Amino acid sequence: MQVNEWVKVLAQGWVFTPRTGHEAIFADGNIYLFAGTDDDERLNDLFQYSIRKNKWSKIEPIGDKP
Repeated sequence: MQVNEWVKVLAQGWVFTPRTGHEAIFADGNIYLFAGTDDDERLNDLFQYSIRKNKWSKIEPIGDKP
């Protein structure tokens, strides 16, 4: 592998739908992906990718619904 080269990563864990218009941030060694739209609807979900574990997880809300 050379520097500045894209590499496809075969991650484990939760498989979410392909989407556009989402937001993503990098914090504390993880990538967080929020919302977006797929072919059918607007999405309102949150996923975490652990670089150390090479694994995606869905983060479920905690607490009472409004």
